[in-house]
Amino acid sequence: MSIGRLSKEHKASISDTVSNLWKNDKYKRHIFFSRNMRPNKPEKFLIQLFAKCDIQLQYVGNGKVWFTDKDNNRYNPDFINKEKKKILEFFGSYWHVNQRKRDKQRVKTFLNSGYETLVIWDYDLEDLSKVVSRIHQFIK
Repeated sequence: MSIGRLSKEHKASISDTVSNLWKNDKYKRHIFFSRNMRPNKPEKFLIQLFAKCDIQLQYVGNGKVWFTDKDNNRYNPDFINKEKKKILEFFGSYWHVNQRKRDKQRVKTFLNSGYETLVIWDYDLEDLSKVVSRIHQFIK
């Protein structure tokens, strides 16, 4: 059975199960280290773009930095500027389109930790000059 044919309740159950797994530090370490987590293709593109355009953001999507909310959910941002307390999240439509509630909680958790967040969507990359401008304004 493909995931597209599952009921909303079944999808929610799967989402809850996976979310609970990610609350376990041992599970998280196992996943990150066993998969040798590194930037995906769009993240690599952004890393190169940041270097080319002098954007001061460090990739930490490999599990280097974590934030915890009041319910003990933990979130790992994609890019961070610790000095200016800025986070950039890159969201792909495939993974994040149905995760609005979780993504809002993610951004709220970063804010509660003193970090502002800018979200860049995959379709935003169609206009790179606009993306670079938005990021420069955000970092200032």
